Amino acid sequence: MFEQLRQISRLADVIVVGGAVRDLLLGREQPNLDIDLLLPAHCFQDALARIAQVFRRSPFPLSAEREMYRFVLSNATCDVSPLASDLAENLAQRDFTVNSMALSLDDYLHGRLDKIHDPFGGREHLINKLLSPTHDHALHNDAVRILRAARLMAENGFRPTVSLSQQAARASFLLKGCPGERIWAEFARILNQLSAPAVLDWLDDAGVWDAVLPELTRAKGVIQNRHHSYCVYEHSRRVFRFYVQVWHSPDFLSAELARRIQAELAEIDFHLQAVCKLAALLHDIGKPPTQALREDGKVTFYRHEQIGQAMAGSLAGRLKLSQAETKALTRFVRWHMYLTQLARQPRLHNGHLHRIARRCGEQSVPLALFAVADFRGKGEQHQHAGDYEKIVGTVERFLDAWVFRKLEVIHPRLPITAPELMEELKLPRGRWIGETIDYLSEQAARGNLTSREQAVSLAREFCLRRQS
Repeated sequence: MFEQLRQISRLADVIVVGGAVRDLLLGREQPNLDIDLLLPAHCFQDALARIAQVFRRSPFPLSAEREMYRFVLSNATCDVSPLASDLAENLAQRDFTVNSMALSLDDYLHGRLDKIHDPFGGREHLINKLLSPTHDHALHNDAVRILRAARLMAENGFRPTVSLSQQAARASFLLKGCPGERIWAEFARILNQLSAPAVLDWLDDAGVWDAVLPELTRAKGVIQNRHHSYCVYEHSRRVFRFYVQVWHSPDFLSAELARRIQAELAEIDFHLQAVCKLAALLHDIGKPPTQALREDGKVTFYRHEQIGQAMAGSLAGRLKLSQAETKALTRFVRWHMYLTQLARQPRLHNGHLHRIARRCGEQSVPLALFAVADFRGKGEQHQHAGDYEKIVGTVERFLDAWVFRKLEVIHPRLPITAPELMEELKLPRGRWIGETIDYLSEQAARGNLTSREQAVSLAREFCLRRQS
């Protein structure tokens, strides 16, 4: 990429602006370069065509009307637009002072930091870790910049200026009209940061949940039962904080198991990691609409997991999540209590562990960790040592099976296939076959199934019970 940029620097008066200059000053490694280039307006189309030759690919328009184009390379993104006015005026329209700095492409490539154009004090703000809008209407002009500010705070440890917080509070309602794809692109990067809990509190203070996640706003002040110290929202907020900690440091596991689990988490797709964090924040969104008060004064939330699952599906649609992301989010919300429920079993066996994996699927490991965070979020007066030990014991036993005994417990191989079973039982294809295979798999995980004859016998008994 840098060799191609060197060729481009000889084509015209090319200027680098925005985040690439900021990251150069921060000394950040750039494995996936994201660079914004300004080209002279009078020869923009000719320069664009020559850049396309250098990159050996065509750009796609971000805004054809404003002549903004993007090149997507294997390890880089390059946005190109014309410098229609003088550079100072261009920088004055940008979002934050730390992004309102510029270098010629040649100076950028040679690291000549003394040549930076910095009319708004962005360099000083970088030194002081401050994030400030460039002008009074920066966030009002594009409300997604509120989430971009939060993302920059999470990724770089910036602190918001008073001006930034005030602008965010005034403009947050405009996020209702912003594209879900843009909101999720920023939100995902926030959620995957260790500092996400504090940054999300800032977004809450700015009123962002009212516009983006109203389900969270509705959870505020919703009283829970005697097993919780906090309202639904405060519990969710605390669980999210603990979940981020547990994700990055599952210190309740043995050292080797923790190492293997963290390696597995690192292999999860970036956006699916963010979905799991989002699900941890939203796990109880089904509680406000299901809250009921019994005659004996007990507060209940019957079927809140199922109701929450449907609500999570609608929310995924608003954020334009992919099919895989939507499935992960809804599955997480639906089964978020399952490991905690199994921890109460007097005799936990391998069949239970197999059942966890069957229901939780690819979210099995994230959901196992969530059970610990969910317990910690109840409040200290409800964190009885015995209950905590049961949950940790269940989680550790499941994760041990997931890592070290996968073919024995999680995905045991059956001595008979579904078509063979249909032939043996002389039954047509139907829902029964899937349920029967699940039953046989659970029996195999328990060590109760080792031969084809046993499989046929157990399947026949299961189908008879199913029909009765």
